[in-house]
Amino acid sequence: MPPPRLHRRTTVEATTDGAEPMERRRWLLLGPSGAVQFLAFWYPPGSALHSILTRDSPAAPYVRDGEGALWMGADVGYHSPRPIYDDHDPAGPCDVLEGPCFSDGSALRAGALLHEWAAADWDDEVLWATLTHEYAVLFHPDAEALRDALDRLDGDPAAVDDAVAALVRRSSDA
Repeated sequence: MPPPRLHRRTTVEATTDGAEPMERRRWLLLGPSGAVQFLAFWYPPGSALHSILTRDSPAAPYVRDGEGALWMGADVGYHSPRPIYDDHDPAGPCDVLEGPCFSDGSALRAGALLHEWAAADWDDEVLWATLTHEYAVLFHPDAEALRDALDRLDGDPAAVDDAVAALVRRSSDA
């Protein structure tokens, strides 16, 4: 069976945080089993919020781009039509999936991915590669068995990377 067709979608939503301009940007990878996303906030230079963030937390989860704007990683997460773990309650209305949505994510992982993206000179392929791995781990038919196996690796980064790479290879070979 061929691997599922995954669709890339990037959205930019201009909004205000209080009275301050900002943008909410989302990289979304959609497939037949659900979706994974990277969400980031962009604060333009010269705004009061930009000044406050720079002054109060210059090394916090913010990265300055080449134009002086601040980026903050907000979420690496997923949207699933089915529960991913025991006692997983559905979220409220979902702008990604029609019907029930079981979602979760991590701001800490988003901060790390933001730094990786910036180090790669803002190359979106870094984001898409990470989201492809996320999709494979979450939605592969053997995903539950893989998550159990990863839990037994006691956080050994090399072993986790090897297990994820093997799953991605199997997924693309299927």
